[in-house]
Amino acid sequence: MDLYDKTRAVHQLVLEYKKSNRKVRKTVQEAKDEWIEEQGINIGKEIITSSNEKTFRIYKTLTNTCLS
Repeated sequence: MDLYDKTRAVHQLVLEYKKSNRKVRKTVQEAKDEWIEEQGINIGKEIITSSNEKTFRIYKTLTNTCLS
């Protein structure tokens, strides 16, 4: 019975890890989506104000980070 209890405890730890990992991944994905949306708003503002240098810099940042 002792081995059964140890196996069950390990299984519970694995389930806790998976649950925590899902929560972290979801939080990271939400933060990434917010950042991308914010950059899109910034690039829209820069296009309106005709700041080509800043627009290009934001565009480069977005395309470099989204590929990795």
